[in-house]
Amino acid sequence: MKTITKNTNILFLLFIILIISSCNNDKDMGPRIIPKDDIDYIDGPYVFHEDENVRIITINQHDEIFETIVNNVDSLLVQVPNQIPDHFYVKLNPNIHSLPTFYEEADKIFAVSDIEGNYYSFVNLLIGNKITDENLNWIYETGHLVLNGDFVDRGAYVTQVLWLIYKLEQEATAAGGHVHFILGNHEVMNMKGNWKYVDDKYVRLARDLGILQKDFYNVNNELGRWMYSKNIIEKIGDNLFVHAGISPIVLNQELSLADINQVARTNFGADLENDTLTVPNFIFGRFGPLWYRGLVKDYKYYPKATINEVNNLLEYYESERVVVGHTIVDEISTDYNGKVVRTDLIHPVDINSPEVSKALLIEGETLYKVDDTGKKTEVK
Repeated sequence: MKTITKNTNILFLLFIILIISSCNNDKDMGPRIIPKDDIDYIDGPYVFHEDENVRIITINQHDEIFETIVNNVDSLLVQVPNQIPDHFYVKLNPNIHSLPTFYEEADKIFAVSDIEGNYYSFVNLLIGNKITDENLNWIYETGHLVLNGDFVDRGAYVTQVLWLIYKLEQEATAAGGHVHFILGNHEVMNMKGNWKYVDDKYVRLARDLGILQKDFYNVNNELGRWMYSKNIIEKIGDNLFVHAGISPIVLNQELSLADINQVARTNFGADLENDTLTVPNFIFGRFGPLWYRGLVKDYKYYPKATINEVNNLLEYYESERVVVGHTIVDEISTDYNGKVVRTDLIHPVDINSPEVSKALLIEGETLYKVDDTGKKTEVK
């Protein structure tokens, strides 16, 4: 994918016009510029719900922070500098609610993990595999797109990646398909204000706005409100999807998948990464679904899981296989006789990167690894 340079002044002007035109009474306020340090990138929009108003923050190509307060907005412009496509529009979803844990078998499932704010690789995979068209509109029909955690942190385009997921989720539902945004440890870290791994521009932006970093993902922020509705584990047919894994210690708690999700949603934003022996600590701690690496390798706190432990996990949750990310591997691959599928790869950040972005495709009982050109190879 080649980079381009666009006249973003025109797009930003259109964005401001779009916001103002969506206002529905005389109380709406026009944009104002907030003093700031250099942010370095076009970013936003950030949508904050405040009483009856909506406050929208954007950063333009001159690193100017604009604040617009309106009573209502239907559609937002999201820009990404020097990328193709370099912008898209997203409508706010008035019907955000907690999602199911279980889904019927799907004819095709496209799964990717650990994008980490990497817009370049994400859109290449989507377009190359005909999940979206070249304008980022959903064309995967009734297919399922599984995003298996860690789509935030490290990268420079976290906000744009999240808005793209938000947009595709609505379009997929309308087409009879589904987008599963399963949260990983990095999403949950951001929600509680742990920004250890974020690009520095987000730290500076929070400072310039005079807010806490976790305020970008609390229930008063549109993206935060949306993320609080998500699960940390889901089952599609016989396929169990979880960001990191489930340890024997958590399995011994005899929690249903729905129980795990309920405990997680109730405690998003809390600091629970310690060894206190309560169910929320088991869920959010190092042995929980967000952090456990034992399905992939030995780790400093525990050995790699045994085949009996994997069998017990799958038998308890009546699944044929478990698909994980979180722990980097060289290739989309399986272990434990195909019962564990590993999907966390290093994705290229631009056209000069040596890596090749890949994802998992499940069609019926067959597993494929697919690259960003749509080429697929069966996973043995």
